[in-house]
Amino acid sequence: MRFVVTQISDARPVAGAQVRVEGVRDDKFVTLAQGATDASGFWSWTPSGAAPAKRSEKGDEPKEPELRRLVVVKGQDVLVVNPDSNIKTVAELIALAKAKPGEVLDATVDHETFRGLGSGLGCGAISLITDDCPVAVAASVLAYFDRENAGQCGSCFNGTAAMAAVAGALRDGVATDEDLARLRRWSVVLRGRGACATLDAATNIAASLLDQFPDQVQHHLDNACQTCQLGAFQADRPYQVEAVTPA
Repeated sequence: MRFVVTQISDARPVAGAQVRVEGVRDDKFVTLAQGATDASGFWSWTPSGAAPAKRSEKGDEPKEPELRRLVVVKGQDVLVVNPDSNIKTVAELIALAKAKPGEVLDATVDHETFRGLGSGLGCGAISLITDDCPVAVAASVLAYFDRENAGQCGSCFNGTAAMAAVAGALRDGVATDEDLARLRRWSVVLRGRGACATLDAATNIAASLLDQFPDQVQHHLDNACQTCQLGAFQADRPYQVEAVTPA
């Protein structure tokens, strides 16, 4: 199978774009094949790089990973495509992106539906954001992942720290457009890179913040969030894990 990557503006081929074919095994993204486009913008799929499957704890035969998405990265630009979608033009892709908030609100609460939206239920606990600023909440949760990860995987140890730093800067009104571009890129390329689901959970937070709350993100880029200007965000339960008492 061959892929071609071209520029949206003039359809010129894009050389050196990183293309990754990903599947899902045991609720985690795994790489089936990856490579870079040549001078003509082409890349051929050679699935020999698929991650090896492991037997389950019950000794069952491992299941082949299900093809789930294509990821194309060039510099700070990231495109994620679901191969099962019927999208054929950029206009259709933009229309789908704009319709996504409604899609999320209408989604049924089950693992498969949330997985199809690029998210997950985790342990099944759900909290509603009411008067809290979504940017501040995301920054608080990412700071938790940065603080509490096991420190065993370099991609997780460094990745959660980097995402938490950008989210904190965004909350404080000092982040730049370049910071946001890096956060969006990390929310895609870091998925599936950890030994457990911690890093995936952190990338879901970053991706959800950018995709579902674009207006609030822009307000923070403009340092115009009145809620966060009142002072440092103090997470209330259930976002905090331990009670902090004055000395």
